[in-house]
Amino acid sequence: MKENNKIRNFGQILTCLVLLTLFLGLANIQARDMNEVVIANGWPAFNRVGGDPATLTASPPYANRTVFESLISVTPERQWIPSIAKSWKIGAGWKYIDYVIRTDVKFHNGDPVTAEDVKFSIETYLRKDLKYQFSPMWNRLITKIEIRSPTQIRVYLKNADWGFTGRLWWGGGILPKKYRERVGDKAFADKPIGAGPFKWVDYKQDRWFRVKAVKNHFRRTPKIGGIKVVYVQEHSTRLAMLKTGEADIVGLFGPHVKEVKENPNLKVHWIREVTGSNIFYADMVDPKLKSPFKDIRVRHALSLAIDRASICSKVLFNTCEPWGDVLPSITLGYDKNLKPAEYNPKKARKLLAEAGFPRGFSTEMHVLTSNTTAEAVAASLSAVGIRTKVNKYEPGAFYGGVFRKKFRGLLPYVGWYDPEIQAPAEVSDFYLKGTPHSYFTTDELDDMLKKGSYAENDKEMAMWGRKISKYIRETELTTFLWANHSPWGMNKRITNWETTLGGMPPIEFETIEIAK
Repeated sequence: MKENNKIRNFGQILTCLVLLTLFLGLANIQARDMNEVVIANGWPAFNRVGGDPATLTASPPYANRTVFESLISVTPERQWIPSIAKSWKIGAGWKYIDYVIRTDVKFHNGDPVTAEDVKFSIETYLRKDLKYQFSPMWNRLITKIEIRSPTQIRVYLKNADWGFTGRLWWGGGILPKKYRERVGDKAFADKPIGAGPFKWVDYKQDRWFRVKAVKNHFRRTPKIGGIKVVYVQEHSTRLAMLKTGEADIVGLFGPHVKEVKENPNLKVHWIREVTGSNIFYADMVDPKLKSPFKDIRVRHALSLAIDRASICSKVLFNTCEPWGDVLPSITLGYDKNLKPAEYNPKKARKLLAEAGFPRGFSTEMHVLTSNTTAEAVAASLSAVGIRTKVNKYEPGAFYGGVFRKKFRGLLPYVGWYDPEIQAPAEVSDFYLKGTPHSYFTTDELDDMLKKGSYAENDKEMAMWGRKISKYIRETELTTFLWANHSPWGMNKRITNWETTLGGMPPIEFETIEIAK
């Protein structure tokens, strides 16, 4: 009898604890500032140290586009517009770019933004010790930065680079020289100061960060109180956060689109622009390494083995489409004649046999833990004899491995092909020797990329874009899988959300409004 009482009492206590937990959860939702927009996404909020843009490696630059302001900005219609630089001019033959700096822009601590700050910022991004994503490329491109007057700065270039302006917008936020030098890199990362439309509030590394709106911003004052960006890898958890009101905007998994559509309080927003997802051959980095993928027949076989249409429909729930070009359709140089590769496992097995692998071979695939297609791709490859073991990593370990080029075997990797950067400059980020993503290349491709970067008009740029894409496709240096169409779920109270360029998650936060 006493034992039964103990069990009964324990059950009552457990029930109370569950109810208390639920109550506290609801209280937290109700207590949160409803003028703050909470965004939950499967992409890490950080691939950097704290809020320091100079440590950006690979991730949507949320902090960059909120706390920091670039020399230039861009409209949803993909037009470059002045920001901290009120004007700019490219010198003859791309020898340099002159930027004229506004005199009425201030950092969040009240200090004015000067030409000294601009010079300091670019030089900070050139520092190799910070491991900034574009540092290798900028170090090859920039020869020096010169202050011509209190309001004019000149960036000297080794050669033309159409992508330079885009990368300045993407991740080249202007840093406060005096403040950063006074507090040091670490303290700056913990409490960064910029000139963007939002001020830094607080953060938890690799989990979330919070910013609040700046009043009377010189470019565009936000109409919301602030933003919290949360990294939530699990699709179901993000959906639950949206349904309970814990989050306002979440990245959706395909199967959840229908559920969100049927909820009267929610809506689905699609980013239809393509991004592109590729398989990189990590083991081609080392020329001394004996790799089956060095044989073009093996690379063709791999491409033929993958049933892209089936994976897009059954695994990714029609959130993508098979793709055949290195470039998205809205980019100069896109070639509509580069159709997706066919699915032909019989031909794939024949090519493997011709290459000396009649019984196939074993390899490994390295992916993020959030990857939902790796097993399906691996099954397609294994079916033709390319027996593929899937290794999954948390973001830190994965991106660390990518940039240190430690992986061997296959590396499915999402490439963000941004039309604001334009080909061939964007393509160079993935294929030019010495860049963070360049797992493989050839001397011929490297030469084409360099010549393409010298293009001085749209016609010439488009020509090189087509040549480069055709070469990559013919050599199968990259096996193109599909173009992503990203669904986002959001509370109907969120309005006037301007989607960003190139299919990226939302980073133009200052346009968001909350319905009354």
